[in-house]
Amino acid sequence: MKLLALAVTVAALPTLTEAQDLITRNRVGLAEAPNTLTFRLTAYDLYTTDPETKAAFENLYRDFITARPDWKIETQLQTSNIG
Repeated sequence: MKLLALAVTVAALPTLTEAQDLITRNRVGLAEAPNTLTFRLTAYDLYTTDPETKAAFENLYRDFITARPDWKIETQLQTSNIG
């Protein structure tokens, strides 16, 4: 049953991504994905202001999440304030 749900999600992924961005400021993947990872990113990856660097990281994350549609990555900006 779980495999069937995954297969349906994979089949629908191109349609779902048209209605929903796969990469946003604070999430990579579908918002309703059942599994979540949380990454603390620096200002030098998805949060960078350099368009080429940002595009390179977006491509890496897009490849990763397309292969794993049942996962999402919630992103947070890493700061020196860890308290």
